[in-house]
Amino acid sequence: MKEIAFIFPPFSESALHGPHLAIPLLSAILREVDVETVSYDLNIKTVRRVIEREFLEEAQSVIEASSATSEEVEHALAAIQSLTSTSLEVFLNGNPLALRNALAAIRPFVFPIPQELQLCLVSHQDRPTVASQLYYGFIKEILSRSPRAICFSVAFSEQLPEAIELAKLFKASSPETSIWLGGSQVNLLEITQISALESSNLFDLISIGNGEKTIQQFALQTDQEKKRGVLHSGPMARGDLNKLPVPLFEGLNQYFHPVSLPVLVTKGCYWGKCTFCDYPRLSDIGDKRYIDRDPETVINEIAHLRNIHTFDDVNLISDAIPPGWYKRLADLAISRQIPLRTWSYMMHHNSLGSDYYEHLANAGVKAINFGTESCIDRILDVMKKQANYEGIRANLTAASNAGITTVSNAIPDYPTTTSIEAYENVNRFESLLPFIDSLNPQSFDLTAGTPIQAQPELFGITITKDAYIKTNHGYHGVVYDSRDPLSATDRNIVNRAFLGMKWRTLLRRRSTKVDFDSLRIADVLVFDGSARFLNPYQNILWLISIGYKWEVTEWERPILEEIIATPNREVRFDDLSRLYTKYSTIGSDYWIKWIESLSLSGLIVGLRHQSQVYLNYHPH
Repeated sequence: MKEIAFIFPPFSESALHGPHLAIPLLSAILREVDVETVSYDLNIKTVRRVIEREFLEEAQSVIEASSATSEEVEHALAAIQSLTSTSLEVFLNGNPLALRNALAAIRPFVFPIPQELQLCLVSHQDRPTVASQLYYGFIKEILSRSPRAICFSVAFSEQLPEAIELAKLFKASSPETSIWLGGSQVNLLEITQISALESSNLFDLISIGNGEKTIQQFALQTDQEKKRGVLHSGPMARGDLNKLPVPLFEGLNQYFHPVSLPVLVTKGCYWGKCTFCDYPRLSDIGDKRYIDRDPETVINEIAHLRNIHTFDDVNLISDAIPPGWYKRLADLAISRQIPLRTWSYMMHHNSLGSDYYEHLANAGVKAINFGTESCIDRILDVMKKQANYEGIRANLTAASNAGITTVSNAIPDYPTTTSIEAYENVNRFESLLPFIDSLNPQSFDLTAGTPIQAQPELFGITITKDAYIKTNHGYHGVVYDSRDPLSATDRNIVNRAFLGMKWRTLLRRRSTKVDFDSLRIADVLVFDGSARFLNPYQNILWLISIGYKWEVTEWERPILEEIIATPNREVRFDDLSRLYTKYSTIGSDYWIKWIESLSLSGLIVGLRHQSQVYLNYHPH
C-alpha cells in the first residue's frame, strides 16, 4: 500500500523551534497499523527558503513594485536588507523574535491572503512568481513519491489559506490523488465554512474533532470503500489519551535553536468558563470539560524522548495545565531525577503560593505562560476568570522569585472596560512588570463559538454581519459593533502603554549586562544584528528583534550606520570612541552615558573582553 504524505503547511512562526505535535503523533498512530507515512514540514522548509539571498532579492523586486503604503514597504525592505547584509546567526543575536518580525513584514507582499475563507477558495489567487515557483517545487517533490493520499494538518490561522493554495496545485497536477484536511483550525470553523470547504472539491475528506481517531478511518479504507465528505471523529476519553504512542519526530536539525519538542498533556480545559475562549471547540471530548494523560505516562514519554533525541525544551501541550496535575508531574520528575525543562500554559489561582512554584522550579519547570488578560477585578469577573488581581500578583511574584520565566497575556480593551479601568489596568501591569519576563498584549477579537458571541448584548456588542472574517485567531472572526466606553484616544494611549511595557520586558531579557565603568580599550561591543534604518531621509532606527523603532539624532546616524554596515555588527571600544569624537555634538562628558543609552535602547547585546588596560577609558 502506498504511503500517506503528511503536510504541515506554512505559516506558523510559533513552530520554528520544533515540530508541531499533530503530524508526528498521527504518523505514529498509522505506523501501529502498518500504514507507511512520510512527513513534510513545509512551514520550516518555506521559512528556510524565504530567508535565502536569492529568494529575498526576488521578493525585494516584488515589494519595490508594490502599491502598498510607504510604511509597509519601508518595513519589508528594511527586513530584507537586514537579512541579506549579515549571517542569520548575527541577525538573530539579540532575540529569535527578529525572524518572526522580519517574516511578518515580508510575507504580505509575497504570500498575500484574503480576509475571508470564501475568497481563499476561488480558483486563482494572484501571487508573485517567486511564491508560486516555491510551491510548485514542493508539489513536484511530494508527488514524485506517488503518495496514496496527501493529508494537511492545519493548526494555526495563517496555515489555512496556504493549505488551500497548495491543494489547488496538487489537484491541478495530480487530480487522482486523494487530499485530506484536518487540524484545530478546521475544528474552529463554523458549519457554513466547513460546507464551503467541502463543496470546493479541493479536499476529498475533512476531519472534524480528533484526528487521532479519524486518521485510521481515512487510511484503512480500501479503494472500493473510498468516501468523500466530512467525517466527525466522535469523542475521545481519558483512556484513549493514555494509549497514544510516542510521536515520531524526524528532521530536528532543520529547526532553529533552541529546539523544543511537544508532549501532549490534556484536551479541553479544566476551567472552560472564560467568556472570550473558543478552545473547547478544538477537540471532541463528549460531555467532559477536559481529559488528561497520567503524569506517569507523560514523564515516561519525556524520558524516552530525551534518550533518543537531542533537544532543549519540552512544550507541554495543554490549553491550561491543571495545577494539581503539574504538581504530580513535578513529584515524579524529582523522585526519578528527570529535569523537566518544560514550558506551558497555566491559569492564575488565588490558592497557589511560593511553595507551589518553588516545587515546580525544583523539578525543572522553565517557563509558564499565564492567561492574565486583565488586572481589574470587575473585568476578570466579566471574563469569568478564576483569580482576582491579588491572586495574579501573588502568582507572578512567586513564579518569578522561584526562577521560572513568566509570560503574561493581556487584553487591554476587553468589552465593557471603562477609561478609568483601562488606565488603572496599565498602572497595575506596570507594578507587576518586575515579575513579568515577557508581556503579550493583544486587542480583543470576537470569534464564533465563544460565550460572548452567544450573548453579545451582555457585553455591549451587536453582531453586524452574517459572515466570518480572519483575525489573529482564525477565519471564524465575527464582525461587530461595540458600545465601547473607551474613546479612540483612550484606546490609542492604552495600547501604546502596553506596547511600551512589552518592549521593556524584551529589552530586559538581553542576556549580557555591560559594566560601562570597566570597559577597556580593546573590548568589543556587539550590536543587535537586526537593527536597520527605515529610509535614507529620516533617522528612524528599527530594532527588528524587539519590534520597535525610535528616532536618533543627526550625529548618531553616521556612527550607527558604520556599525550596521559591518557584517558581524561588532565594534572595538576605541573605534567607537573615535566615531563618537568625529561626529558627536554633545562632548566627551556624555560619552559613557551615550553608550549606556545604546544599551538601554537594546542596541548593544554583548561584550567581549579583549584587553586588561585603560580602565574607565574616555575619548579625547
